[in-house]
Amino acid sequence: MKKRFDPALWGVKPDFIIRTAHDQKHIELLVGEVKPPNAKIGLVKQDLVSLGKVMKNAIDKSIEDGIPNLVICGLHIVGFLGRAYVMDLQFDGVYRMIMIGEFEFPQGATSLGTILGCYQVLRTIQ
Repeated sequence: MKKRFDPALWGVKPDFIIRTAHDQKHIELLVGEVKPPNAKIGLVKQDLVSLGKVMKNAIDKSIEDGIPNLVICGLHIVGFLGRAYVMDLQFDGVYRMIMIGEFEFPQGATSLGTILGCYQVLRTIQ
């Protein structure tokens, strides 16, 4: 992520990024923030704000690279609970971040039924 002169954006970096593979340009398609199950609520909220900032920056970078109307996806995972978001640029300067689904990762052999919910949300992102 390019450093900008906005101090609020310094040090904002997601836990993982999925981007296109190209020699000269890359487009960030999916960004994610992950926290352990025992994370404090303040850190969880801060991660969601950070995820939104990174998604916004990815949209801005794609527009600068000449790729308009791109939708960026994001995953916010806290312990075994995951939430999927999409963000787009609705109007000039108006970003829209929408939660498209929530899923739970399996926690053991008895909770394998949650895999279908996981798959459905991740398939929506695809």
